[in-house]
Amino acid sequence: MQTGARIPSMKLSYSEGRGTMNFDILTKDEAAERARISRRQLEYQIKAGKGPAVTRIGGSVRVRSDELDAWLKRCTEPQQQEQAA
Repeated sequence: MQTGARIPSMKLSYSEGRGTMNFDILTKDEAAERARISRRQLEYQIKAGKGPAVTRIGGSVRVRSDELDAWLKRCTEPQQQEQAA
């Protein structure tokens, strides 16, 4: 493998109960890009316990796309409530 070669995100699907869940497993770089924040800011949020839930695969930290989406939604909810007031 080349140094600095980009590893594409993984797409996973599994059945839980009656429904099927589909999501991507993102690297920290991909998650930060999707959230439109720096990787450093994402890492800070994760370490502070304020970021999206992460999964460790081997020694690498990965972010499930559904967890990232839920975190982004939680981050924007208070702003939406303040604007409505």
